[in-house]
Amino acid sequence: MRTMLGTKCLVLALAMLSESAANAQRPLNQPAQRVEPITAPLSVVPVLPKAKVAPLAVTCANAQFKGVYGAIAKGEFNLPALGPLNGPTTRIGRVQVDGKGNSEISAITSLNGFVLKESYEGEYTIYPDCTAKVVLLIPFPGVGFIPFEFSGVVSDNFHQMDIQLVNPPGTTVGLTLRRQGDETNCSARDLDGGYAIDLRGNTNLLTPPATPFYRLGRVVFDGNRSFTAQTHTSTAGVIATDNFAGSYEVDRNCFFTMKFGNEEWTGLIRDNSTNAVVIVSGPVLTTIDPIPLGVVVAGTLTKQ
Repeated sequence: MRTMLGTKCLVLALAMLSESAANAQRPLNQPAQRVEPITAPLSVVPVLPKAKVAPLAVTCANAQFKGVYGAIAKGEFNLPALGPLNGPTTRIGRVQVDGKGNSEISAITSLNGFVLKESYEGEYTIYPDCTAKVVLLIPFPGVGFIPFEFSGVVSDNFHQMDIQLVNPPGTTVGLTLRRQGDETNCSARDLDGGYAIDLRGNTNLLTPPATPFYRLGRVVFDGNRSFTAQTHTSTAGVIATDNFAGSYEVDRNCFFTMKFGNEEWTGLIRDNSTNAVVIVSGPVLTTIDPIPLGVVVAGTLTKQ
């Protein structure tokens, strides 16, 4: 029995040695068996479509047009009813709108060189596409009230409205309104620092021919009722340096006056004191009757 067990062990050992020898004789460069990765066909992997971003819908309405705006108008009138008031015109104004389609306006205007202050009312409609219709009942000295219809558009998230006079025909008048901003109970401190000034229009209107005029420069306000200015003017193409200094006053409604020498300008602060509209007006705020100034010149002050 021991002999048989020993014989079996010997046979098993010889078999193991034989297999080890066979493995040792395999060439070193023989490649090992390759295992292929399992992959899913491309058709199995779902491809999700890209999400489409819908454009924001334009939905404007009267309720969004609310607050106080500073306006400037420029153009020409050619209406039979206006007689000698026809010609170049400009105006600046404070426009208060209630979000319900109603407006109140306080303005300074120059009609062919006759400067006067005005107060009047109007109505507006803002359509869903942000276009607008405005009707203003505007007074004219010696004529009375005339209903003016304007067509326009609001922009810049209701910070601006641009309108054009479309009825009655015979004019080239347009207005730009900018939101006044947070200015309430304004004072001299609301004009402080350097501003670029840009004024354009016509002079010599009472003794024709009218003379085209342009002023560009820099005005520095001290926040305490004094200012200095460095400008150049062009009068019918004749260029001149015009530097001056003067005083200014600001009322609680953000209207202001600038005085220097024999000149007086009226303006309105808007855009959180970064911008103002200005008209060459004479002492219009302290008079009742129109002033025959012979000037239609207006423009802007822009904070530097």
